[in-house]
Amino acid sequence: MTNNLRITYSNPNIKRFPSIRHRINPLAFAIAFMIASATAFAAGKITLNTKPPDVIIDQFKQLTWQPETNYFQSNSPVRIILIDPDTGEKTIILADNVEGSASQTITVKGHLTLTRPEGDLVGEDMTFNPVDHTGIIHNAKTDAYNIFLKGKIIQLLPGNILLAKDAVFTTCRLKHPDYHITAKEVRVYPNGKVVGKGITFWLGPSRIISLPSLEKTFAPGVQNPIPIPGYSKQNGLAIPLSGDVFTNTNRSMFYNINIAVKQSPQGIISFAQDIAHVPQGAYPPSGQAYRASQPLGSALQPLPMMNINAPSPTLFLHRTTLYGLITKGTFVDNRERTNIQVDRLPDIGVHFGNILNSRQVNPTDPNFSEETHSVFGTSFLNPAEWIVSADINGGYFREQPDHVTSGRFSEGLDISSPLYVLANPFYIRYGMTLHTSYYSKTHTNYTLFSPEAEMDWVVRPNTLLSASYRLQQDFGKTPFLFDHKDVPHEVDFNYGCLAAHWGYNFGVRYDVQRWRAFDTILGIKKRFDCMEVGLAYHTRYEGLDVIFNLLPTGTKSTSSNQ
Repeated sequence: MTNNLRITYSNPNIKRFPSIRHRINPLAFAIAFMIASATAFAAGKITLNTKPPDVIIDQFKQLTWQPETNYFQSNSPVRIILIDPDTGEKTIILADNVEGSASQTITVKGHLTLTRPEGDLVGEDMTFNPVDHTGIIHNAKTDAYNIFLKGKIIQLLPGNILLAKDAVFTTCRLKHPDYHITAKEVRVYPNGKVVGKGITFWLGPSRIISLPSLEKTFAPGVQNPIPIPGYSKQNGLAIPLSGDVFTNTNRSMFYNINIAVKQSPQGIISFAQDIAHVPQGAYPPSGQAYRASQPLGSALQPLPMMNINAPSPTLFLHRTTLYGLITKGTFVDNRERTNIQVDRLPDIGVHFGNILNSRQVNPTDPNFSEETHSVFGTSFLNPAEWIVSADINGGYFREQPDHVTSGRFSEGLDISSPLYVLANPFYIRYGMTLHTSYYSKTHTNYTLFSPEAEMDWVVRPNTLLSASYRLQQDFGKTPFLFDHKDVPHEVDFNYGCLAAHWGYNFGVRYDVQRWRAFDTILGIKKRFDCMEVGLAYHTRYEGLDVIFNLLPTGTKSTSSNQ
């Protein structure tokens, strides 16, 4: 195996550019492979380079170089460029004092900057293995994976994982961050997942809460990073406990347990595994956990102005996902009754997301063209503009308080259109859900067909008024209430404003057949640069929720420009 050490310099005493042959110890290779395999099982797929990188050393005043051993040493500032032989990615070391070998270990004393594709690490006294890109840096800090991390020690682990000891991290870019988290130990994964031990959450200079551990994915923002109590008529005072068991681009597993005064503990365990290719850098698959509380949910996802926590565009990726749910005592959103709870023991299925591989279009997007997206234009009949998703699932279900149990096999189809222009600033979009189920206990079939349409008035780029109508038509018979139609004719009115400093939501859900409103939703949020806090109230459930979300970096500045 050959490694070229090329030296670009202004020193006329060094003339040669030799090629040097290296050997890799088979035992060391086997040990490294086993370590990488074990780490891959816990954190996802890891590609471990086993070839020495190509090396360029330049910008030095004095340099000791031994071609026979590929050893170099400099007591003055020097730049070392390591080029991965497989990917071509560059790792750059700027150091005041360095010695080592490209095939073994590089040691730096004093100040250094290590530049890698994910970001720069600045610190002191580094030991670095250029073959597998692992090492350790003291008194280090980095801006990597959209997370600002400092640690008394930061270790570079296989798979580009960062392990920091006595650490502080945040996603807030302010000089004095809105929040930060301290931890005895924290691991940061390339997808933005953070696993911390002995953590303390701080708002500004104020200590809020200390927890033994924390597992969150910070890349798309975080809802309720710490346990936030809430109140509802069914539960009384309740505290949700949630976390990730594991998460990466292709799979995820998380839990959400609700500890309540009036109810026994309720909870969800959700698993999702992509079984087809997804784009690099995609967020982890979300599974179908939202169906546990929204079995009769709409096909139309909320628009950003209506919901500060609007779904990420990556939810509209074309992906095929195997998923599983286990739930205990989960309350469902039913318009007729508020006490329906469902156990899934378990519910397993396959989700075919965005089959036509399209994307939603927002009229505030500078690339949005009213001509091509007119409701009277040809794009209205273009299926590539619509989002079509399907589900096939089966499981064993138990419904309380009526003590109904049965196995169920279901097929479902969700269809939603992009926004079409009626006449600026008025828009319209359409949706439809179609679900068919077979029940093992009653040997019956049940089909629920729900078309819907929504009219939107974009008053300003950050303010929206909307009205929607949904029809529910069913055929057959189901032993359950949670998947049976509840409101045949529903009309919803919503107002949403997402300003730079405040966010507001107001909504009324109306049962046309009974001529009455069955739910009113009020929400207010105070928005800071890197987080938002607020309250939300549902009259139907007499529920009050505390809102505390960490925003993706730059969210507020984007809103303020609208």
